[in-house]
Amino acid sequence: MRIVRLLAVFAAAWLMREAHQQADAFGSTDAITLADARAIFPESTAFGGYDHDLRARSVVDRDGHVLGFVLRTAPDSDFVVGYSGSADVLLGIGPDGRIRGARILSSGDTPAHVDEVRNADGFWQSLRGWAPLTDHLSDVDAVSGSTLTCAAIVESIPLRVRGSLRSLRFRPVRDEVLKGAFGASELGPLWRTSPDSDGVVGYRGPTDVWVELTPDGERLKRVVLLSSYDTEEYVDRVRESREFEAELTARSVEEWKSLDLAEAGIEGVSGATQTSYAVAESIRVRAKRDEKWEASRSDWIRDLVVLVIAVLGCWLMFASPTRRRAWRRVWQVVIVGAFGIVLGDLLSVAWFVGEARYAGASPTISLGITGLAAIALAVPWWTGRQVYCAHLCPHGVVQEWVGRLRFAKWTLSPALYRGLRALPFASLCVAVTIACAWPAFDLTAIEPFHAWIFGTAAVASLSIAVVGVLLSPFVPMAYCRFGCPTGALFGFVRRGRAQDRFDRRDWAVVGLLVIGGSIALARHDVARLELAGRAEASGFAVGVPWEVDASFSRDVRLDLIARSREIDQACSVSRSDSEAGVFTRGETTLPIEVSDDLWAVVQRRDEWPGIEVDPEHRTLRKVAEDVRFDPSDAAHEFLADELVRILEREGVSPYGVRVGDVVRKSGT
Repeated sequence: MRIVRLLAVFAAAWLMREAHQQADAFGSTDAITLADARAIFPESTAFGGYDHDLRARSVVDRDGHVLGFVLRTAPDSDFVVGYSGSADVLLGIGPDGRIRGARILSSGDTPAHVDEVRNADGFWQSLRGWAPLTDHLSDVDAVSGSTLTCAAIVESIPLRVRGSLRSLRFRPVRDEVLKGAFGASELGPLWRTSPDSDGVVGYRGPTDVWVELTPDGERLKRVVLLSSYDTEEYVDRVRESREFEAELTARSVEEWKSLDLAEAGIEGVSGATQTSYAVAESIRVRAKRDEKWEASRSDWIRDLVVLVIAVLGCWLMFASPTRRRAWRRVWQVVIVGAFGIVLGDLLSVAWFVGEARYAGASPTISLGITGLAAIALAVPWWTGRQVYCAHLCPHGVVQEWVGRLRFAKWTLSPALYRGLRALPFASLCVAVTIACAWPAFDLTAIEPFHAWIFGTAAVASLSIAVVGVLLSPFVPMAYCRFGCPTGALFGFVRRGRAQDRFDRRDWAVVGLLVIGGSIALARHDVARLELAGRAEASGFAVGVPWEVDASFSRDVRLDLIARSREIDQACSVSRSDSEAGVFTRGETTLPIEVSDDLWAVVQRRDEWPGIEVDPEHRTLRKVAEDVRFDPSDAAHEFLADELVRILEREGVSPYGVRVGDVVRKSGT
């Protein structure tokens, strides 16, 4: 029965994950209407499947063919500020990964700038054809006078599509330029405040600030302003003010991390106050970035503390009764202080549901609370003793303390007692049902544990916590015994003589799993993915159905993208910097040695008009300078075969690959 119940828990977790993905798929375009989609794809008649890479719904024509995908940049791009605010942009991306159209849905930027950009056909045309999933946009037809608004829009697109932010405000700076700006032949450690401070606006715009640190990296040595969108006159005043630079460098890196500019009394440059304050704020923002790395180290310490306390709780549970009584009071203070007040790391059904929903998708994981959860589940499953409820839950400790108050205890009738004892498991079943049927519902509202995160507790969670504690003097451990779904979860997997037979709880779980599984499978069939993963270069697409999406991992996608770019760099005649492009545009009839990829493409044809092929030396030679060499069709075949090779190497099947008119597929 222990194995069966553990499998039931995993099955419930799978159902919750499926329900969340379906809600994500069908709810992600609530703010995007079909009319919005038709503005970019005029032939669209309905929304189709869901692409997990883009987090976007497809739009289909009358025959069900996928025309492309529609998505919004917000809320991912809310912190990307243009001149005075961010913009929410509607994107239409074709099946080949290229932008088919875009327009502003809403914007908090300066209305005059936004209106200029809305009506700038040249700017929107420059975005069309860009593949933001794989390529950077090198040439943007920005609107004069609204450069920052345009830059914010362009930066928000790859941020939304692939999660990367690349500043378009300031270009890379060569070493010799930096040495000239600092007036030194050798430079110490350098900070560049961009792109961290691109949203810091002075009088009219951000400034590219460079800071040289002392060799030990602990203090600021020099501050140099390079390019800027601010008023040139004000920027020059700040550059020329040695007093202001001395004020900036008088503080250490550690001081800048927590500096309050107003309290520090930093005096701006007379006549350029806003610009100088923006420079100081840019340095502070850049310093705070390093503080985030230090905070990540402190997270490891926090995780270690949680795991140590969890292990000590297990030790106390298995200790002798005498030792347990001797340490119990001290231990309870530690639990309330550490887990409750300081860390707030309390397990709950809401936490377990969240982990089930995002299993394998979260870029980070808290090892501390994850280890605590593993111990809380594994110990009762293996030993039959609930270590978390008995020795690690601060809310239970507080109930025990309050329950010692001398009040008349309420006597519960046997019938009422049995009914109340069924409530925790019933509430667990309700929580699982809610998680599957209404994934957007906040489950922290049905438990008291969120109340321990002081300052952010919801009213419902706080009310449950207070009521449960106040009932403890009259009904000892009232919430733990008659209301806690988290405790019911640990009790469900618990081993024991009474738990080793199939009972009503198990029948209830089986019923929930059957109903939930039927709903999930029905949705699963409807929401079959047109493209679970996609890469783009020279117009190719890779698709897999939903059921193999798990094996079509991020690493596989990166391999596909990398290989496609390698072949594109060698064989694309549309690129002036590619090997084939350089050869066909070259005004020479001398033999040219080619790379492995281009040679593999050349070998796919017996002859090339106007081209002499030398297999011995692996060279190509044009018989005349004006001969055009176009290996596109052979390159499409080669690229398709290479992508198939990667997919089969990784065991991805079935799949579909399309490169131009070349199609390769496996399975149905």
